Amino acid sequence: MKILIGSNVHWWNAEAAYACTIAKLLQDAGHSVFVLTRPDSLNEQRLKERGLRLVTHIDLNSNNPFRLFRAYRKLKKFLLEEHIELINPHRSEGFPLFVFAARALRSLAPENPLPVIRTRGTTRLMHQHWLNRKMHSDWTDFHISAGKIVSERILSSVNIFAKKFD
Repeated sequence: MKILIGSNVHWWNAEAAYACTIAKLLQDAGHSVFVLTRPDSLNEQRLKERGLRLVTHIDLNSNNPFRLFRAYRKLKKFLLEEHIELINPHRSEGFPLFVFAARALRSLAPENPLPVIRTRGTTRLMHQHWLNRKMHSDWTDFHISAGKIVSERILSSVNIFAKKFD
């Protein structure tokens, strides 16, 4: 399986280490794994040390709408060219672009939907606007959380069926 993991952070923390560990385990199990991260970051350095394939040319962390639109187009192009079969974003930054790109590609090939599995490690409360609820409840196929507290916060703030959660 071809997998894209989103770990677009500039530091090395527990969340970045978790994404790295998952990527390495999947790669060692025979999957083709790419990790999207920020260029010239400590995260990039650690991911390289572990022999993972990196994507650093797509900037999901901008606040500029033109740059985000460009990143969205680059992301869609990458997903198509590499025939990615699963997206696993680990960060809130950029999560909407992953979801929108997956939905756009699903409309091109409805017989072959691109699943989005969101991993969440932070206990920060989720934003309570309709689009965020829609992205998490309807447009994300599955959720993985770092622990019970994170799961409970997400389940209480967004109407997600417990069967979509682990």
